Amino acid sequence: MTPEALALVRAAAVGHATCNLLAKKTGGAGKHFVLLSSLLVALLWAPLGLWAALTETVRWRKVAWAVVLASARVHLLYFRTLLRGYAVADLTVVYPVARGSGLRWGGLTGAFIAGYTVIDGHAVKVLLISPILVDDVGNALRVPMMLPFACAIRPVSRRPAASSGAARWPWRRWARSATSWCCTPCAWSC
Repeated sequence: MTPEALALVRAAAVGHATCNLLAKKTGGAGKHFVLLSSLLVALLWAPLGLWAALTETVRWRKVAWAVVLASARVHLLYFRTLLRGYAVADLTVVYPVARGSGLRWGGLTGAFIAGYTVIDGHAVKVLLISPILVDDVGNALRVPMMLPFACAIRPVSRRPAASSGAARWPWRRWARSATSWCCTPCAWSC
C-alpha cells in the first residue's frame, strides 16, 4: 500500500471513529445529527458529485434512481437505529455488536449495514453508478427525508435545561440552532 493510500485509510478511520463518538454524545439529538451530517456530507461531495452527475445521471433509468433512493432510505434507517442504540446502550456495546450480530439495537443496526452494503454494491457493480454519486445523491435525498423528523412538533419539556445534557455539551445547542433554519415554521422545541 502506498503511503498516500495508508494516510487516506488512517484519516478515514479517525473520521469514522470521531463521527461515532459525536453520534453517541448527541444523546436525544439524534435526528438533528442525522440531518446535519447528511447535509454536510452532501455539501462535501458536491463539487465532485456535480461533475459526476452531469456526466452520469443523464443515462440513469428508473431502476438506477430507485436503487439510489432505496440506498438513501436504508442508510437513513441505519443512522436512526444506530443513534437509538447509542441513546439506550454504551458505545462499546452497540458499535461492535452492529458489526457482528446479537443484541437488539446492535443487531438491527447490523442488518441495515448489510442492507445498504448489498444495495450500494448492486448500484456500483451492476448498474455501474459512480460510488461518489451513490453517496452524494443518497445524502442529498436523506436531507428531505429527515426534515419531517427533525421538524416534528414536540411538547415543551418541563425539565430544566441542565438535566438534558445541553450544559455539558454546548455543541448540542449549536446543532439544534443550526437546524432551526428548516424548522422555524414547525416551532419545534428540544
